[in-house]
Amino acid sequence: MRKFSLHSRLKNHYARWNIRLSDPEQFVKFKNRLLTALNEELEDFLLGNKDVDNDFKDIIKAERAESPLVRKSQPYMQPEAPGLGAVSALAAAFGSFKYTSPGFGDTEVYRVFEATTETRELATVTQILFWALERSSAVGSSVLTTKLAQKINDAGKMTKGTAFRVTTRGKQAVVRPNGDPFLDAMIIDCVLEGIERYPKADKPFRQALANFLRGDSAYYRNILDDLRFSLEQLLKSLLRNDKSLENQKDILGAWLKGKGVHVQIRSLYAHLANCFSQYQNNAVKHAEDCSETEVEFMIYLTGTLMRLLLELEQTSSAPEGKPS
Repeated sequence: MRKFSLHSRLKNHYARWNIRLSDPEQFVKFKNRLLTALNEELEDFLLGNKDVDNDFKDIIKAERAESPLVRKSQPYMQPEAPGLGAVSALAAAFGSFKYTSPGFGDTEVYRVFEATTETRELATVTQILFWALERSSAVGSSVLTTKLAQKINDAGKMTKGTAFRVTTRGKQAVVRPNGDPFLDAMIIDCVLEGIERYPKADKPFRQALANFLRGDSAYYRNILDDLRFSLEQLLKSLLRNDKSLENQKDILGAWLKGKGVHVQIRSLYAHLANCFSQYQNNAVKHAEDCSETEVEFMIYLTGTLMRLLLELEQTSSAPEGKPS
């Protein structure tokens, strides 16, 4: 049974009905989803570890460089003895009120997040919250950081335009802007539309994107594996053979020539595909460390390589997989 994906259903529904939300509406939706994630993951933790809430407050003050509160002499009214009875009665009346147990809404974290009015401000306070969690001795492992990052990223998937993502490495977390909207629309979205016709290439490419959105560096190797496998499977389908990526150069060159691609573009494509393969061998097979920036670049590069193939396959009427 296919897994239910709310963010995918919403995206399709909005597209079907041409629902376009303004940036302010999108921001409010994302902030509310983010606050829900914080409430679910941090309420008990913050109430039990007030030092984290206080540290968050201190970092916020340092970042905003607000005017400090300084003590100075101020006039005040001292009640005379005859009026003490009324004051005591008023105090007694207020003293009769009882309060429910404190919750997330009583924390400094909630107050600051609720007061945000735009995405960059929300991203900054989110980063500061992760710094406060990282500095706390009460956060003994990466579990809390990873779970919170995942929930924030899930909220971002359901919100177009104003969201950001969180990547993690152990207890450390970095809040980053989402990918470039133009590149996402012209490369990634186009590939996702065209690649559906090739299930063996479609599944690993979507899996790579899903793992990247997790924001966890532990998945980087899986992402690179899936990108390579997806491109390899697409080439096998288009060129109608079962050769590995490294052994497609000559056949691919002939295929591109048959589609009318300029010789310099064919040469550039072959060079990029070769560099792609060499990087995969070094970074994946030899387990070398790779940065998030490199992985994101490889996603866009893979998308660019695949988009050209898909566009040529769809628009050209030249024979497939045969030299001309």
